[in-house]
Amino acid sequence: MSDPSLPFHALRFNRAAGSYEKYAQVQESMANTLSQFKGWPEFDGHFKGDGLRILEMGCGTGLLTRKLLARFPDAAMAATDIAPAMLEVARASMSASMTNGTQFFLIDASGQADSPDAIRKLAPFHLAASNALVQWFPDLTSHFRRVHSLLSETGQYWLSGFSDDNFPELNAILRDPPFAYSGFPGHGLDAVAEAARAAGFSVAYLESETLPVTYPSTEALLGAIRGLGASRRPEKKLTRSNLETLVLRYQERYSTQSGVYATWRPWFAALRKT
Repeated sequence: MSDPSLPFHALRFNRAAGSYEKYAQVQESMANTLSQFKGWPEFDGHFKGDGLRILEMGCGTGLLTRKLLARFPDAAMAATDIAPAMLEVARASMSASMTNGTQFFLIDASGQADSPDAIRKLAPFHLAASNALVQWFPDLTSHFRRVHSLLSETGQYWLSGFSDDNFPELNAILRDPPFAYSGFPGHGLDAVAEAARAAGFSVAYLESETLPVTYPSTEALLGAIRGLGASRRPEKKLTRSNLETLVLRYQERYSTQSGVYATWRPWFAALRKT
């Protein structure tokens, strides 16, 4: 059962733990990209031998966790998330060999709270990673500083997120009355680079993608967002009438022969501690 005392997004993701991977095709594709990143030359030695320590922020159900451990089977992994149910699903998804080198921790990765002693005792980490996480953090610099403090001298951070113009079709509707939303989660590439450098990282790789996806209907799109736990904090109560307006406008503007389309705009970054 979800804990109503959890923060908004933790509560949403906690409730979505059982359905997340059913709807996470885009997030799994992003995890594939991250798990195939290459390290800097002087870092490659850690990849080839024992002793590699990896910190994953916002592991969710373990999509990226499993892919990183498949690539680095001898690594010691600390997988963290703010949603207890997500951690339980991630733990259950691991093979016996993966579980042997993996520990799970309930933490807030935003940088607004101190890292637990258990995490600090495992630091420094050679590699940090997060997938489809940081778009929920308004203060991206604080998150980067927290990760930076836990990395080794030559540590790297591989991450993905979504731009602030993710789902431009839905955003266009929510900007107008009766919704009148004033802001949307996410960070553009310039904001990512600026926050990374302010936290002490150099940026080795930073690229974005545009991924149009077709859904059978607007209701299916909204259901997928709910199933991912990715519902945005409402700026005002979404009444039944307003929901009907949203569905109607979306169908009118963004229909195709096979349903409706939505545009995902993920980005990928490789950062190095300096």
